[in-house]
Amino acid sequence: MIAIFGGSFDPPHKGHLGVVLSFCESYPDSKLILVPAYLSPFKKEKGASSGHILKMLELLIQENQLDRVSISDIEINQEKLSYTIDTIYEYKKKHPDLGLIIGADNLENFSSWKDYEKILEQVPLIVFQREGFTIQIPEELDKFRTRIKIHKNKKVLASSTEFKNGNKEVLTKKVQDYILENNLYNISEE
Repeated sequence: MIAIFGGSFDPPHKGHLGVVLSFCESYPDSKLILVPAYLSPFKKEKGASSGHILKMLELLIQENQLDRVSISDIEINQEKLSYTIDTIYEYKKKHPDLGLIIGADNLENFSSWKDYEKILEQVPLIVFQREGFTIQIPEELDKFRTRIKIHKNKKVLASSTEFKNGNKEVLTKKVQDYILENNLYNISEE
């Protein structure tokens, strides 16, 4: 299987890394593609440019020697709102065994995603547990229950919001160094 894991990754943090590591451990014959959004329909703005986000993702992969993980700039290159269904259609042309990774936080509002039913018809959903969220399949997704796999991963307490609230511990060393070197997110070395 090839799975795509999309998101803002603004910035990529240990929570993202936890999902990636758990996926690689649980699916040893699979590959993972990280797909940063140019702009998520659920976010008003980005804290860092697309170029910086791509570089931070590269550092995250290099720092952890993740040879089965790659980064796609498919959504960033479109320079418009990014919709998962469009990315899925594009990847399904080459990879019929595609899967989609989301966090438990996204399962709660998955029915608000553009063409969510088409997404579930096209690919299985692999839902990773996230600290602070319980996984319960919403009623509107019940008919797709067989297409939704709940992954039993170790929850990592890390989020972009935590970082933006001042907790630099949610970042890996290289990503944190890159942010400081490039004066991103208005943080200091303190």
